[in-house]
Amino acid sequence: MIRVTGIFSIETMTIITPTLSLLRQLPHLLDKGVEQLKAQAFDRLLVDRELIAPTWGRGEVIDEPINRLVAGDNLEVLAALAVETEFQPLDLIYVDPPFESNRDYHARMVHLNVEALAYSDKWENGLVSYLQFMIPRFILMRELLAETGSFYIHIDSRVSHYLKLLLDEIFGRENFRNEIIWQRDSAGKGAKGTARQWSRENDHLLFYTKSTAYPFQTIYRDQLTPTQLREYLYTEPETGRCFKKVQLGDYSRESIEKMREENRIYTTSTGRDYKKYYLDEARYPVGSNWTDIVNLSKGQREQSGYPTQKPEKLLERIILASCPEGGRVADFFAGSGTTGVVAEKLNRRWLLTDTSSSGLAIFQRRLAVLNDQRPYVVQKISAAADKPTKKKPRLQVAPLQWGEGKAIEGWQLNIELAKYTPRVPMLKREKNSQRENSLEWLSHWGVDPDYDEVIFRPRWQFYRSLGGKRTEPLMLTTQATVPIPDSWVSELASKTFCVRVVDVFGDEAMALCSYPPLDEKG
Repeated sequence: MIRVTGIFSIETMTIITPTLSLLRQLPHLLDKGVEQLKAQAFDRLLVDRELIAPTWGRGEVIDEPINRLVAGDNLEVLAALAVETEFQPLDLIYVDPPFESNRDYHARMVHLNVEALAYSDKWENGLVSYLQFMIPRFILMRELLAETGSFYIHIDSRVSHYLKLLLDEIFGRENFRNEIIWQRDSAGKGAKGTARQWSRENDHLLFYTKSTAYPFQTIYRDQLTPTQLREYLYTEPETGRCFKKVQLGDYSRESIEKMREENRIYTTSTGRDYKKYYLDEARYPVGSNWTDIVNLSKGQREQSGYPTQKPEKLLERIILASCPEGGRVADFFAGSGTTGVVAEKLNRRWLLTDTSSSGLAIFQRRLAVLNDQRPYVVQKISAAADKPTKKKPRLQVAPLQWGEGKAIEGWQLNIELAKYTPRVPMLKREKNSQRENSLEWLSHWGVDPDYDEVIFRPRWQFYRSLGGKRTEPLMLTTQATVPIPDSWVSELASKTFCVRVVDVFGDEAMALCSYPPLDEKG
């Protein structure tokens, strides 16, 4: 802080700087981040925990999974990806990290009327700790990009200028492309209208590329703004088409005469020529100020209950602009998985990572409602991969029973979930009675009739609807009838039947079951 008293002179100017000034620490943060990265273990592997193939239940051919959902700390995940021998570089990385807001964020479970901690945005040493956290992750993200890859980070004004300094060093200042301003809220909304400052309705997106050779597809607005529409003041009497006039500039005489033949020259009463731009042909490219994408609010169909969820329209614009069809998109702060949902809709491959198990559970439910969902694999860091335990089982399944008659694909087996005991994290507004009705906590569950005790491959899956005002017919059932192929009947004694449930907080439990004797068939 600079204080000047009286008439200005250099002698009277006093600079008061705190001992731990961020300005003094900034030059050393990058070096510390590199040292942190050197100390990071690069010997961990990502192991498959579950293979989701929606076509299984319909008896169709199973494709190899082309998408990946990884649960865990993104620094460990990035380090594991960096040493994968068959890793295919990414075309686009979009991240929406914490904003150094000094707040905790909770995911709301509508059907239970409770909230669970989604993630904490609190830092022991404030902004310094936050920046130190981000640096090694940025370095590895850049390494995982293809040479033609693009990188977007979604932040706000609290940290945007600090992160830009770091990203200029990591990506190269020459590879900075844009700062995009997204007006997420209306000015004057709520308490903003009475705050003693200009309202905060903007988020910032910093756009970098790994090199100068990168794809970019210009996005055009669907509708013109009122200001743009007012420019079309003229109407052709013979056609009724509205147009605006623009100075000819440095067009050649030949070009002007060609436009005149095409009826694209407007001549004023004074004899001056202008070029016509017709309203019905108008296309305005989207610039770096995005005011046409509405932020999510309570009650919207797209809202999943996850805090800081971004609208799909925002991700759609980024992916269409910076990732070719069939390309690879990654989000290492995935939250409730909007990046993956949009990538799936747009025929892009996706890789998502997050530590928020409740967010990943929401994402899997969001993905389940899509048509033609493609197979994906759920992975964890090797040391974090656990197996079913016989100690105090939290999931109980009623004894399996053969159903009446014969199913189209073989024998049918009736299964029913009996009880689930949640390991409840921090909650708000919890009703004690709800903990007793344990099956109400479930998000989704699946059945693997031939579990190999390594990878869970659910042949049948059941999901809860996302709640709120949604109308998807995905109400969670706790009973199911699953077909068993005829070819398995003589081998049932050697097979393991496994049920896996995931609750609304992303916690999982598994139960191993035995097939009932064949002589009990209906």
